[in-house]
Amino acid sequence: IGSTNVANWKNDGAIYMTEGGRVYLEYSGKGKTLTEQRSYYRRHNCANIFSSAPMLIDDYDQVGETFVPANLTAAQISSYNYEHPYNHQGVTHPRTVYATTENNRLLLIAIDKDRQKGTVAGMSARDATKFLKYHFNPQYALNMDGGGSTAISVKGKLVNTPSESTGERAVASYLLIHD
Repeated sequence: IGSTNVANWKNDGAIYMTEGGRVYLEYSGKGKTLTEQRSYYRRHNCANIFSSAPMLIDDYDQVGETFVPANLTAAQISSYNYEHPYNHQGVTHPRTVYATTENNRLLLIAIDKDRQKGTVAGMSARDATKFLKYHFNPQYALNMDGGGSTAISVKGKLVNTPSESTGERAVASYLLIHD
């Protein structure tokens, strides 16, 4: 974790795995400054931890529904800087979501948006939270990334349609699950 200008809200949740192989999602950045979040992650005892945002569901609490105030209009949301959480999470985007169920099943979810054809609308943080609750009822859910980096590959085969016209985007981090 270097010194970056990443906004505080972009690190409010994390996914990690214990030595015993149990996967956890946690709302670890809630109420912490960026400095406090970085200190917390540095002290964490897991070898691999990915922080991201926003946390969508925290122990069944649908926190992603309140990330952006419900009374904001589309025009108000778009008036904020793109990196402001209201603008960034209040509009539709492709999304990569990791979720865990009560019995610790890991769900990997890609929400697509075909930006070239406009055939799929993507989802806001609020809509993604409602969708997850209705279809999967996970105990925890964390929005990992979005845009052109939303891609899921199973056994080497891409199983969703990335929003970039060139297909998958080269990204520096990913979650690899093997059997």
